Amino acid sequence: MSWFVRVIKNNLFKETFITVLDQALLSATNFTINLLLIRNALPGEYGAYALAFSTILLLVGMQNALVVTPMIVLGPQRNSKDRAHFVSELLTGQFMIWLPITTFVLFTSFFLRDLGFDHLEVTVIRVVCITALFVLLREFFRRVFFLYLLPKKVLLVDFIYSASFITAVVVIINLFEISALTALSGMLMACLLVVPIALFFAVRYFNLQFKWRPGVLKETWVHGKFAIMGVLFTWLHNRAFLFLLSGIKDNAAVADIDSIRLVYMPIQIVMTSISSILKPRGAAILAAKQKVRFFKVSGAFMLLTCAGAFVYIVIMLLTFDSFAVHVFNRVIDQSSLILLLWGIKFGLHACLLILTVSYQVLERFKMLFRVGAVAAIVSIISTWWGIMLWNAPGSLLGPIAGEVCFVLLLLFFAKQDIVNGIKRLRVG
Repeated sequence: MSWFVRVIKNNLFKETFITVLDQALLSATNFTINLLLIRNALPGEYGAYALAFSTILLLVGMQNALVVTPMIVLGPQRNSKDRAHFVSELLTGQFMIWLPITTFVLFTSFFLRDLGFDHLEVTVIRVVCITALFVLLREFFRRVFFLYLLPKKVLLVDFIYSASFITAVVVIINLFEISALTALSGMLMACLLVVPIALFFAVRYFNLQFKWRPGVLKETWVHGKFAIMGVLFTWLHNRAFLFLLSGIKDNAAVADIDSIRLVYMPIQIVMTSISSILKPRGAAILAAKQKVRFFKVSGAFMLLTCAGAFVYIVIMLLTFDSFAVHVFNRVIDQSSLILLLWGIKFGLHACLLILTVSYQVLERFKMLFRVGAVAAIVSIISTWWGIMLWNAPGSLLGPIAGEVCFVLLLLFFAKQDIVNGIKRLRVG
């Protein structure tokens, strides 16, 4: 049992376990909100919320690419004082980008009715703009706590967010009927509460300040210019199929496809947790000139993630019918096919996760951008073809094809790097 005790006491295990709990909490919150919409709102309302949430995910991904990931990779290379200044400058500097974008979208929303958008869609766009600013702030502080290897603070902040989010939605439901705007309003209210709390912790523990240095974004732009395009292309092959499906079919079709995705949330919990803790840990290991150890840790995480994802997918395929009746409280057409396609997609994504994180930590953002561009093109073409072939379920052929393309290309280039490294070693 000595090996078990060593594992339990290992800092990496503790941080990973706490991070998994944190992601479980956030996923349980999102699952609860989605379930309330599925069971009580019209399919079109849930579809509108799914599209709005996908847009917020895109903005968070762009922030991670341009600001957060370079911060996590470059931060451990600085001393504590310079690191605090770097984080403070990024906190202020990023809003030199987000505020003009938000203002522009809000201004153009007044003309969307003339382009065929209905009142609900225009209102959702406006609420998403305001909500996204505070979601980005909350996400930034979460990543700062991960940078300083304080997952307990992340767990505390996210617990406050989850409790306030669910409470706000429940209160609003008692006053009004549940809708996409109800859920988005609850998210905004939760962020308005939790952001000042996170700021208090950041000021107290890291001496975080509101500082602005014009050159700070130039430092992150070196990698960020490729990372942000990589995120955009990754989002295109992961989430854009919902928008394409909405355009070809309708929001109700989006609701059927996206609702079954909730079944695989536990896989997403584990994958997001590993990504959150492996990036700063991996960057710290590489900063200590321990590349071999980094590859060992990444390989172990990849094997565990893929094995766990495979077992869970098999269990859900065998038990979904009973699960759907009791949880969703409604019948979804072609649910078995949709479930199988989502399972294939998440299984592939488990392989892709560790590869992507490893390339990010190794600062290979340009390679991720190029591979992501190819995968996005393959995904969009496959989505259109799949919808024409299998209607709504066929839209999932797009993200599946994108994942396959992404994984194969990353493995190919990783193999090339390894072979070239061995050749250089032999020559040396």
